[in-house]
Amino acid sequence: MNKNFTFYTFLVLALSGFIMPVAAQTVVPTNFFNDEYSVSGSQDMTLSGSTYQTTLVSPDSIQFKITTLNCEWLSCSTQDPSDDKLQVNNIAKVIATMNSDIVAVQEIGTSSTYATIDTLVSKLGSQWGGHIVPWDASNCSQNQGILYKKATVQFVSSSLITNGGSSNNWSSGRYPALYNINLVVGDTLIPISLINIHAKAMSDATSYARRLGASQSLKTLLDGSSYNTKNIILIGDYNDYLIGTQCTTCSPADSPYKNFMDDTQNYKGLTSNLVDPDYHSPIIDNIIISNELFSSYVNNSDFRETAATATITNYTTTTTDHTPISALFKFKNKRSTATPQIQDTRSSVYPNPVTNGILNFVNPSDLEKQISIFDVVGRNVFNASIFVNKLDIGTLKAGIYVVKVKTGNVVTSSRFIVK
Repeated sequence: MNKNFTFYTFLVLALSGFIMPVAAQTVVPTNFFNDEYSVSGSQDMTLSGSTYQTTLVSPDSIQFKITTLNCEWLSCSTQDPSDDKLQVNNIAKVIATMNSDIVAVQEIGTSSTYATIDTLVSKLGSQWGGHIVPWDASNCSQNQGILYKKATVQFVSSSLITNGGSSNNWSSGRYPALYNINLVVGDTLIPISLINIHAKAMSDATSYARRLGASQSLKTLLDGSSYNTKNIILIGDYNDYLIGTQCTTCSPADSPYKNFMDDTQNYKGLTSNLVDPDYHSPIIDNIIISNELFSSYVNNSDFRETAATATITNYTTTTTDHTPISALFKFKNKRSTATPQIQDTRSSVYPNPVTNGILNFVNPSDLEKQISIFDVVGRNVFNASIFVNKLDIGTLKAGIYVVKVKTGNVVTSSRFIVK
C-alpha cells in the first residue's frame, strides 16, 4: 500500500468539500514539500451524524534558500550589458530558476520613472515581493534591494545603515541596506536582520583600505547593543575574499573581513571556501552570519548557482559577470504544546467564490488571527496576521484553496475558490 495514500486522499477530499475517515495516524514523508512533517494531534468530530477523525499535520522544520546576486548595472543604459530589456528578462529567469526564498541583489538602478525592482516582481509573478532602499535614486546608481517569496517571507522595514562606517569607505555613500524581515516557519515567525552590502571595488591599496575601514566600523556597530542579539545575515558583493585579498600590493595580504572571520564565537563566514573558476580565485560575493543563526545553517550548503546561469545564453555578457551564491537554512517550528481544537468551519468564509479579491471571515473573536492559505497541491502560498475579519487576497490566482485560521488555540479550516 502506498504509505502516502491517506494524506493525499484527505487533501483531495478536503479541497472538494468532503471529509472521509482516515487512519488514526497519518504517515507523511519527511521530505514532503521540501519540509519535514509530523503528526501534531488528532481529534474526532461529527459531521451530519457520523464520526470522522481528522489529523493535523504541521511542519517540524522548514528549509530556506537565501541568495546574493550582483546584477551589474541593471537598468543603466550607459553601461554594459547593452541590451537592458534582455538583461532584466534574464535576471528574472535566473531568479525563478533558482527558486530561492530571498535574493539580495546589488547594482540595481531605481528612479521615479523606472523602478527596476517592481519590473522584476512583475516578471516573477504575484507570489513575489520586492523592496529597495536607495542611497541614490537614479537608474545608473548601484543600489541594494531584495526580492522574496511572499509565502515564506514577511517584509517588516528597511533603512540605510549610515552609522557603520564613513561615506568614503562605503564607496562614496553606498551604505549597507538593512532589511528587517520575518521567515514564516509554520506558526512561527523568525526575525532576520539581512544586511545587503556592496563594498568598494578595485584591487589597489587605497580601495582595500576603504573596504577595511568599512568592515571595521560595521563590525563595531554589529557587536554593540543594537545588534548583538539579532539574527544577522551579512550578504552581498564584498568585492574581496573572506580569506586573503585581491589586493596584490597589500602587506600583509589579509582579508579586509578578517575581523569577522577571526571572531568565530560570534560570526561565521559561510562562503570562504568557494572558488570562482573563471577568475581562478575565491569568490567576492559572500555571506557571513551571526552566532544566533549557527544552528540553523545547513552545514556546507553554500554553492554557486551555475545550474541557473546555464539556462542563459552568453550569461556573463548578456546578464551579469557575477554568479549567484546561495546558502541553506533550516528552522524548527516552535509550535504551542497546547492541544489544538478542530472545528467544522467550511462555511466560515465568504463570498465563495471570491471575485473581488477580498476574503471575509465569520469569526467573532477580536484576537489576532494567523492566516495560512494553501493551494491544491498543498503549497503554502499566502500568510498574514490580522485582527479584522477581512483579508486582501488579490494576489492569488484563480483556483481552489484551503485557508487555515488560528485564533489562540483554535484552528479552523475552510475551502474557497478564487475566480
